[in-house]
Amino acid sequence: MPVCYEPDFAPDLPDVARACGLTPEAVIASKADYILVTRQTVEVMGGIQAILDQPSLNRTPAGKAGKVLEFDALLLLGFGPRTPQAAQELASALHPELARAP
Repeated sequence: MPVCYEPDFAPDLPDVARACGLTPEAVIASKADYILVTRQTVEVMGGIQAILDQPSLNRTPAGKAGKVLEFDALLLLGFGPRTPQAAQELASALHPELARAP
């Protein structure tokens, strides 16, 4: 299905790209299967649906399928002693069929 990312249809694309450290073209080309956000972002945005309502995200495969994964910001981005825990939780969220029992 063709997707239109013209400014009238995806006015938030530059902001989403900047927040992800990408160019708008890279966001479009990514064809994301999941949208990964922090819990704090979900709270600030007003919930998962508000994130999915972003025009530049709701047209991606992830947005259409409602595949949003949310994690604590410090866990996800802290790169400290909990990094292995973050990797495990992310891997489990992406591939629940491979998750090990605790």
